[in-house]
Amino acid sequence: VVEVSGDKLPKSGGTLTGDLSFGDNDKAKFGTGDDLQIYHNGNNSFIEDSGTGSLYVRASSDFRVQSHSDNRDMIRATSSGAVTLYNNNATKLATTSTGIDVTGTATMDGLTVDTAQGSVKVQSSSSTMDFSRNGASYIRATGSSGHFNFITGAANFTNKRFTIANNGDISFYEDTGTTPKL
Repeated sequence: VVEVSGDKLPKSGGTLTGDLSFGDNDKAKFGTGDDLQIYHNGNNSFIEDSGTGSLYVRASSDFRVQSHSDNRDMIRATSSGAVTLYNNNATKLATTSTGIDVTGTATMDGLTVDTAQGSVKVQSSSSTMDFSRNGASYIRATGSSGHFNFITGAANFTNKRFTIANNGDISFYEDTGTTPKL
């Protein structure tokens, strides 16, 4: 039996009835190797997990990250599985049971949309946009010069059918897709 005198807690635990204050760079440390630390360094606040394994944050209902000054949502995750990201308290990205909803413009360095019927690909490494479907028919918009080419054929886009040049000229090609005929 450990006797507690005054305002001290026994080493085996107890109940605090007031605040516990830490100064700058003073850390609340948890684990035998100080694996989890909570502290403020004078400029920023940290929850730092430097041990093995993952850091879990558990909530019985919603989990929210909010701005301190006006309690605006920044991130919200619900127990039903939906996750919402906010900008200035306005929903910008929300997960749903069927995918995601984006409000506003999505800026990407490339995009591929695959479906059972075909795909659309905007490549990040070239000025090419491909529309393809299962089978042998394709459309490709390509060329850094601003031309639009309608090309069909296998995956290597072998048969040019017509071109609309950036100056407005339109060329139609013969059956091999190599020589303009009109």
